This record gives sequence, C-alpha cells and structure tokens, in this order.
Amino acid sequence: MHDTTQRPTSRLMGIGLDRAQAALLLLPALVLIWPGAKAPLADDLYPALTGAGFTTLAALPALAMLLMRRAWAHSTWIAAFAAFAALGLVASSLHAPTDTLAGARAELVLGSAFAMLVAGSSLGVDGLRWLARGTLLVTFAALVPALSDGEHNFAGALGNTGSTSEVALVGAALGAWFAVSERGVWKWIGLAAAALYAFYTGLAPVLSGAVALAAALLFAVAFLALLA
Repeated sequence: MHDTTQRPTSRLMGIGLDRAQAALLLLPALVLIWPGAKAPLADDLYPALTGAGFTTLAALPALAMLLMRRAWAHSTWIAAFAAFAALGLVASSLHAPTDTLAGARAELVLGSAFAMLVAGSSLGVDGLRWLARGTLLVTFAALVPALSDGEHNFAGALGNTGSTSEVALVGAALGAWFAVSERGVWKWIGLAAAALYAFYTGLAPVLSGAVALAAALLFAVAFLALLA
C-alpha cells in the first residue's frame, strides 16, 4: 500500500513554490519602475544600457527558483523563441554589429527574456493566475507615479513615457480580459487597470501604446468570436 499522507503537503508546497516563482517573474519590472529613493534609472544618462543590466540581474532569482524546483515545461513558444534567437545570432555572426555596446545589450536582453519565458512556461494554473494578477498590479505601480510626474511630462521612474507605457501594456490588456472574464474584485481591478492605461496614453500622449492596446483588444474580440 502506498503512503498518501504526504501528498496534500507536497501539493501545498508545490502551489507555494509556483506562486513564489510567479512573484519572482515580476521582479525585473518592479525593480526598474521603482519610483522611490535610489530608483535604478533615475537621472541615468544611458537608461537602456543600465536597464538591460538590472533586468538581467533581476531575472536570476526566477531562474534559480526554476532550477531548484527542477521544473520544465516543453512549449512551442520556447522553441519559437529559441529559433528567433538563433537566427539573430547567425545574422550577427555574418556581419559584426556597428555598435558593439548595443549588440551586447541586445544579447543581455535576449538571454534574460529567454530565462523568463522558460520560468514562466513552467508555472501551473495557480501560478499563472498569480502572475496575471501581479501583472495588473505592475500596471498600477508604473502608471500611478508617472501620472503624478507632471513636472517631467509624466515620464515616471523610467524617464520616458514610451517605456512606461510598454511596461504597463501587458497588464492593461490583461485588465481588459479580466473585465469580461472574471468575477468579483479582480474584475473591477482589471477594468481599472485598462481604464488607467487608456487615460495615461491619452494624457502623455503615447499613441503607440494606445494603438497596441487597441490591437490587443481587437485580437481578443476576434478570438472570443471564434470560440463562440
């Protein structure tokens, strides 16, 4: 007879680790948009370079958690990303980049993005739910300080309205999805995130962000229509 007394405990531990990894996946964005004292990109002359370094360092905990859990998810998204990265590396090897510093930054961003994709694709349903909800909160964390930064044209901690809208875009799109698919408090939090993003992109203004959100919403509507 098999001993099943440990199974509930193991399941609870797995859920806890899943949620912890979801939280760690949010760390790079939260580090970069931190608006308080010692904000990493405050008054930085080269925010793109500095941001790439901070992103890489902040992605390491999620990767370490993935290795500790020995979790792996075989995903077509991982294969597609790997093929895209390999194509880029082959192209760069055929012709050396004219800006080697920008090339090194691109490699850092590519490596950290791949690590985050692998770590994210290993999450279970509960972890993905926590990641989605956390992404909504990232949208608020990015936009609320930016909206109070009228002195710098609403640039926020990233020092650029375009960058601020980019980091908030995914949460805004998820917020719109939550508004039509969730019930209870998260339905209203999602609606508020989408509305706040729409307000920010109009006020700043960030036309590319508004267009990107509109495209995401149209895609979602088309997807739902296909399912109906």
